[in-house]
Formats: sequence, C-alpha cells, structure tokens
Amino acid sequence: MVRGDIIHYYGVEEDKFALIYNAIDQNRFAPADGTQRRAAREALSIPERACALIFVGSDFARKGLRQALSAVANTDRYLIVVGQDKHQRRYQALAQSLGCLSRVRFAGVRQDMLPCYHAADALILPTLYDPFPNVILEAMSCGLPVITSQRCGGMEFIEQGREGFVCDALDIASLMAFAAEMPSREQDPAMGASARQRVSTYTPENLSRQLMSLYRQLL
Repeated sequence: MVRGDIIHYYGVEEDKFALIYNAIDQNRFAPADGTQRRAAREALSIPERACALIFVGSDFARKGLRQALSAVANTDRYLIVVGQDKHQRRYQALAQSLGCLSRVRFAGVRQDMLPCYHAADALILPTLYDPFPNVILEAMSCGLPVITSQRCGGMEFIEQGREGFVCDALDIASLMAFAAEMPSREQDPAMGASARQRVSTYTPENLSRQLMSLYRQLL
C-alpha cells in the first residue's frame, strides 16, 4: 500500500523499491488452548461461549474505534479495546448511547498482549490509515481472523471470507455484517487457522535473510 502511494504521488519507479514485510515470532504469538482462553475471558468478564472481537491501538480516531463500536452495537458481539486515548470517555459515552457499553471492555495499555488475544475470536481494525500495523501479524499468528480497512497495509494478507474481511473504513453496514458473520473459535476455527497459516512464513529468520540479501545487493 505504501509503495503504491509513493509511486502514485511521487512518481518513483517501481524497480527502485525493495519490499520487505514485518516479521512475527509464532512461537510466542500462538493460539490459546482451552485453559488459556477460559482464564483470559474470566479476567475480562466475557462469557465463555460469546464471540469477542479485539481492537488494538492508541489514537482511537485514526484506528477506527468509533466504527468498531458501531459494528458491534446491534449484534451480540463483545469488544475488547486495548490502548489509550485522551478522549476515552467520549468513546465510553458513545458505547453507552449505542447500547453496547455492557459488552465493551476498555482494557487500557497492556505490556503483555497475549491474554487479550487469547480472550478474542477476531481482530477488528477499521483504520483510516495504517501502513502495516504489527497487531495484524500478532492477531493472525494467534489464530484470529481480521476485519480491517482498505487503507491498512495488512489488507494484503486477507482474502475475503478466508482470513477475514476488508472494506472501506467508514462502511458501517459492511463492518456490522462482518462482525455478525465472524464465528467464535469454539464454533468454527477454520478462518482462524487460515489466518495463522497465511503469516507462517513471516519469521524473524526470513526477515533477516531478506535484509542481508538487500544489503549485499546494494554493496
């Protein structure tokens, strides 16, 4: 996405680019087992059989928290919000006005994200602009399908209906439909398994090899 923007706006030739993706430690970011999932959900007061989406990121306006809240408002989905923003009270008030505050968990900033991923069934990130957030790789490596926007670089990793869903960041109707369609891991783990498989080659070792190859080429 960023390469395309630079080509479009600055006229840089495509052969001037080396495109190297971020990496993820899949041994650390792995799907939860039953015990981990139950413990994570109990800590956040989320029912065992409920479907929960997770939103991760500060700067709630750019990351799309308003749209995420609207997406779950008229469903039975729970929403875990990880991150901080000076306007958090406004978003809590919005959740209240939408009638979904009882299903929203504002978890604040977490040093250890794993329990939050383990409590969730999918990631929702309807961002207005995000070059390539690591949260996409982390969530997918943990076996979470992703709902994101066309202005998120991570959209490249998602085939519609296979690893998740992609739409315009402000398309609330589609976001609501995707949130309602997203199955819980207990009901159907197939989409989450596809998500983990999709990022399986993006290892730190592969990233290192690509960087070393680029450096050798330049030298």
